[in-house]
Amino acid sequence: MFGFLAVLFLYSLLFFGAVRPLETYVVGITAVVGFGVLIVTDVIRRQRLSVFFLLFSGIAFLIMATAGVKPAIGLFAASWSWEAARRKPTSVLKFFYFLFFLGLLEALLGLFQYFVSPGWMPGYHNAFSISAGTLINRNHFAGFLEMTIAVSLGLAYAAAHLDEGIARSYSILLGAALMGLAVMFSLSRTGIISLVLTLMFITIAIWTRVSQKRLAITLATVFFGLLAGGALWIGMENIFARYEELLQQDEMLSAGRLDLSRDTLKMIVANPLGIGAGKYQDVFRQYQTFHTESLFDHAHNDYLEITAEWGILGSLVFWVSIVLILISAARAFAHHPIPARRGGLLACAGALFAILVHSTTDFNLQIPSNAMLFFSFVGIALALTTRKGGVKAVR
Repeated sequence: MFGFLAVLFLYSLLFFGAVRPLETYVVGITAVVGFGVLIVTDVIRRQRLSVFFLLFSGIAFLIMATAGVKPAIGLFAASWSWEAARRKPTSVLKFFYFLFFLGLLEALLGLFQYFVSPGWMPGYHNAFSISAGTLINRNHFAGFLEMTIAVSLGLAYAAAHLDEGIARSYSILLGAALMGLAVMFSLSRTGIISLVLTLMFITIAIWTRVSQKRLAITLATVFFGLLAGGALWIGMENIFARYEELLQQDEMLSAGRLDLSRDTLKMIVANPLGIGAGKYQDVFRQYQTFHTESLFDHAHNDYLEITAEWGILGSLVFWVSIVLILISAARAFAHHPIPARRGGLLACAGALFAILVHSTTDFNLQIPSNAMLFFSFVGIALALTTRKGGVKAVR
């Protein structure tokens, strides 16, 4: 089942995160077909269907029918990944290795863009960001890599507990460091802040486990050492020089975000029950007080945009649920006896934490590829914290 998700990720990343309507619909329709085939197959085989899977699939179909494809994609990913992890938990780490290599390829493309051919993509030139992988926006590129870095650290943690797994763990950390360099050279300020905070979160999570303080220090030291070594080898003066060039532009963007947030808050106060999923762009112009000649399709803050569209109560339920799932995954990591399952839980908790931080200044959850990835971790975390047994290591 994870293979189906892998195909959707590959397709969405090949087409700029599936942000254009055509690719969004292709992802949505493919998801609907996949769900239909799975349900029919289970009925024919007389296999017991999960109540959770049917419930959230039904909600996703309802959202798609009433609000469009894009708002439903995340819920489809959550329910599918939950069912995949529930049916075959041994496939979770295999799927995470796929995400690791996918993130590594994106990172290598981003570094190639920065140092060799700015904005280059196969068959396209990105005029908006120097380094953004196959995504148009550097912040969404950074958001995607933040999640795959968390996956990498979870895999490195799990590998460190295998017989002769230290070499594999260090190899994974090297890949994670390359992803970290790609985040740095994406020049996404919030992306870098989110990355640092996520690394601190993961290190603290490992540190809290009895007798694993040395492992926490080792993993953090190796990762930061590789990251710093790469940055020094490239030349920190290049990084600082580029940041100085963009400082004035970023300050202007930050001021614009404050105005955008202020006007979005006005819209929320005027519509406490929400304006409807996917309606932000249409309704915001009524409350827009700055750059009125420009059209803003997103709030550059997932918290505000989801509140504006789904209402205060709907947003509260959503964000509290995500935080509770994150806490549940972190607690399960602290107490579960199986290292491989702990690695999976650590990856999920770190990825969720990263986007919760990044969502304060950006809209990663409005990008289909990033939303699918985020909600896949939601589904997997739910499956790993609500079933007995474990995720076996990939050998």
